[in-house]
Amino acid sequence: MKERLGFLPPLPNRAIWVHAVSVGEVGASEPLIREIKQKYPSKPIVLSTTTETGRKVAEKNLKKWVERMFYFPLDYPWVIFRVFCGWRPSIIILMETEIWPNLITFSHFFGIPVILANGRLSYPAYRRYRMGKVLLKPFLKKINLFLVQTEKDKNLFLSLGADPQKIKVVGNTKFDRLIKGEIKEIPLPPDSSYPVICAGSTHPGEEEVVLHAFSKVKKEFPSARLILVPRHPERKREVEELLKKEGINYILRSEVKEKLWESDVLLVDTVGELYSFYSSAHLAILGGTFVPVGGHNPLEPLSLKVPVFYGPYIFNFEEIFSIIEGKGAIKVGKENLPETLLSWIRDKRRLEEEGRKGYALLEEYKGAVKRHLEEIEKICAGLLAG
Repeated sequence: MKERLGFLPPLPNRAIWVHAVSVGEVGASEPLIREIKQKYPSKPIVLSTTTETGRKVAEKNLKKWVERMFYFPLDYPWVIFRVFCGWRPSIIILMETEIWPNLITFSHFFGIPVILANGRLSYPAYRRYRMGKVLLKPFLKKINLFLVQTEKDKNLFLSLGADPQKIKVVGNTKFDRLIKGEIKEIPLPPDSSYPVICAGSTHPGEEEVVLHAFSKVKKEFPSARLILVPRHPERKREVEELLKKEGINYILRSEVKEKLWESDVLLVDTVGELYSFYSSAHLAILGGTFVPVGGHNPLEPLSLKVPVFYGPYIFNFEEIFSIIEGKGAIKVGKENLPETLLSWIRDKRRLEEEGRKGYALLEEYKGAVKRHLEEIEKICAGLLAG
């Protein structure tokens, strides 16, 4: 509560202040913070969040790059004035949809540039802002730079009164964060093994769904192979019991280095190899989406031209899925997963084309962080270096 009232911990002067409300915004800020710190290692960066969950994620993922973290002060004039009386950042970066009138007003008064990064406007947020457009417009005029995700976002900000000279469409930084992974050398299956399916980051209740679908595929395609990668390797025994119960022959990754494809199922009980196994597959099934977990990284397989089949529970990555759906990513219910897989597997060219579509989409979206930094440097080069 002290921090929310403007009594902040000791903060380095002339720091870059990044504000990210919660988990999603923290995730979007991560690659940008990392890029700035790598290019300007002596420049201190501080991060504020609004929610406790956002703070926990930031502490887990950003400690290496951020000097201090604190809760965002309440946007009251006397609170914000207290903050700036005791501390002066050099640049303020607000992530996504953070328009705080008093923060923007006092920043403008003290000559501190304010940048809206990874900017976006959902239609519900736009409708709320539009109701107060006359009051909002003066504050938008004080923002130095809008770096937005799409042309749609640009047009919505413009309709609210933002200066068209200050808006740049630069893409979504989350794509740069989520396309990651290092391919380790893994022997590929023999040419006769088609299809190879990789079910990544599965949770309790999902292995049954995947194995049921795989058994249907196996009847029509006897050479099919399944790479099964539970999200938590410590569940190995639990998944083994399920495989034995279903009478499916399998082999543990930890027990074999080269002859990986001698059983129908390769059960991966090691860590750090999922990306490499995606590269060995013809298609991926994304775990965490067939039970209410909220999904995992859908972009790793797409970055390898491997199409992704996923279930209805995608709330952790809803924005990402709205972009990739139908472009390398196929939504399917667990009841019709077997039939859907078979319909795609029967047409190998179609499957490969879907993988290429997903890869092309990622190529289009990649590089948002670099474009962000280039635009920030145009107006804040001296402040970044100093």
